[in-house]
Amino acid sequence: MSITIPCTDETWDRISKHLGIAGSGPTSFYWQQRRKELQYERDESGSVTAEGLYKRLDKPNWINRDPGPIARMRALLRPNDPRFWREHPLVETWEQRVRQKVDGRLRELFGSYNLTKAFEVVELIEDYAPSHSVLEIGAGACLVAALLLGRHQDVRYTIVDLPETMPIGFLTLRHLFPESPIALPGESMGQPRVRFCSVEELQDGPYGAVVNVASFQELDPPIVANYFRKIDEVLEPNGIFVCINREKKTDPERKLRSVFKEYPWPESYETLLDDEALISRWSNPQIAVLRRVIRKAASPQEMR
Repeated sequence: MSITIPCTDETWDRISKHLGIAGSGPTSFYWQQRRKELQYERDESGSVTAEGLYKRLDKPNWINRDPGPIARMRALLRPNDPRFWREHPLVETWEQRVRQKVDGRLRELFGSYNLTKAFEVVELIEDYAPSHSVLEIGAGACLVAALLLGRHQDVRYTIVDLPETMPIGFLTLRHLFPESPIALPGESMGQPRVRFCSVEELQDGPYGAVVNVASFQELDPPIVANYFRKIDEVLEPNGIFVCINREKKTDPERKLRSVFKEYPWPESYETLLDDEALISRWSNPQIAVLRRVIRKAASPQEMR
């Protein structure tokens, strides 16, 4: 799936330097293979097309007899419609509300599925996070960041991602916020509004919220466990972790097996929300998307 975004000469120069380090950094076997699929090309008009970032959901597999309770109920009501969840009136109403609140430039670039999923995360941050300092792990096209930065002028955002995926997020944010200071790894910029970095370079913090949307599901369990340790280090007391990922994702060819409930959830954190995301079953009744919001305990001083 390709995405085309307008790009200035200055933005392309910065991206071009960054693309020179593509392929570096440790990651899961899944992404070692996916890296080969990501490509960036600039056309005569100046726009950049990114190929291979968003993969289409798997085709429905009707042999699978455990699509989840919500999907089972809707399948009984509309057994011949594989997109029953996507067409439910509640989802259509929600999507229409999101359209009214999302920047038109984003609507021109990205599909409703990804925008609606990102908007759900933004509302969770607004409901639960104690501050406007946010860290996102695996931000992709930076839709959560784009929506949050557009709604809150005082938000400061840090993004940890692979070198190959950073350019598409950087393009998105530079297109929407050309006057905002946005730093790529290795760029010296004082106090940028948005900073991209690897997990090894992560220094800012503490954060009121840490976010992961649909990327833990593509990482090996030891890598996910390391991220959970890092999250605990950088979250401020009462800070929240918002996690939205598939209930289970497997890819034997890329040696991937990821199970949401098997993540190393810290027992000391309070669970604020734990359910199936509304975006679940949007395009495929066989795929469940779960969401969980957990909160770090307050500091001893605050507990007194």
